[in-house]
Amino acid sequence: MSLTTERRTRWSMLPAVLASLLIASCSGDAEPPASVESPSAETAPTTLAISADLFNGSVSFFDLDALVASDGTRDSALVERLQLAPADQQGPLTMAITADGTRAVVLLSQGVLAFVGERLGVDTDTLPNTGSGVVILDLTTRQVLAEFPTDDLPIMVAIDERLGHAFVSLFGEAETNGSVAVYDLAALEEVERVEVAPFVEGLALNDAGTRGAVIGATAGLYLFDPADLSGSLSDTPLRLADDSSGVAFISGTNRVVVANSRNPSNYVVVVASAREEPLRRSVRV
Repeated sequence: MSLTTERRTRWSMLPAVLASLLIASCSGDAEPPASVESPSAETAPTTLAISADLFNGSVSFFDLDALVASDGTRDSALVERLQLAPADQQGPLTMAITADGTRAVVLLSQGVLAFVGERLGVDTDTLPNTGSGVVILDLTTRQVLAEFPTDDLPIMVAIDERLGHAFVSLFGEAETNGSVAVYDLAALEEVERVEVAPFVEGLALNDAGTRGAVIGATAGLYLFDPADLSGSLSDTPLRLADDSSGVAFISGTNRVVVANSRNPSNYVVVVASAREEPLRRSVRV
C-alpha cells in the first residue's frame, strides 16, 4: 500500500527507537516516589542516565555507574521516577537535553507505529487526539516547569542551543498538515508554529544552529533557518521517496542524511547549504 494523502493507512517497517540520554548529575530538591530513596550527598551518582518510559508514562533517572556494573540491575540503579502521565495514556516517546544538562524537553506521544492486523504500520483513523503534549523539565530539581498539550502527535525534538529554543515536529494527518512548533526554554512558552505538510516526522538541526531539516513523509525534505522558521521554510520540498521518515545532520557539516522507508527503501545524503536548491550527493540501498 502506498502512502498518499488520499489513502489514510500508512505502512512503515521502521520501528521506533527509544534512547537513554546522559547528563551531568545534580542534587535535586524534588521528593522521589516512596519506593525510591533520595541519595545522600555522599552517595549521589556522578552521572545520570535518563529513560523515556513510553508504556509507564514516566521519566526515570538512573545511576549510570550502578546500571552498567557487572551486578547492576534496573531497580538497584534507579534514583527517581517522575510520573508525567497515567500508565494507560500516552507516555514519553523521546526527549532532548540541553548541552548544559539543565533542561529536558519530553514528548508525550504514542508515536505513529502500531500493529494493524499482522503488519506494523499507521492507521491515521485510530491515532489518539488527546493526551499528547510537550513537557519541559528542570533537571536540577527534576520537576516539571511547563506543559504544552498538543492536538497532533509530537514525533521528534531538536534543541537550538544558540537561541535556547526547542523545535518539535507534529505529525498531522492525511487531510491536515502537520507542523513544526518552537518553544522558548527560558520564557517557557510556544513562540512559533508553522504548517509543513501531512505526516511530519523527522526533524534535525545542524551543530551550528544555522540550518534545520524536517520531513513531510509524502512530500519530502524541507529546509529552514532556525532563527526564522516561518520566513525561511522551503517553498518546494525535495521529494526523495514515497515515504521518507528520518533525518539527521552529519556532525560539523551541512550534509543531511534522509532515511526513506518505501519506494525506494534507502538513505540519501543531501547537501543542505542552499535552502531552496539542496543537492543530492549519494544514495545507498
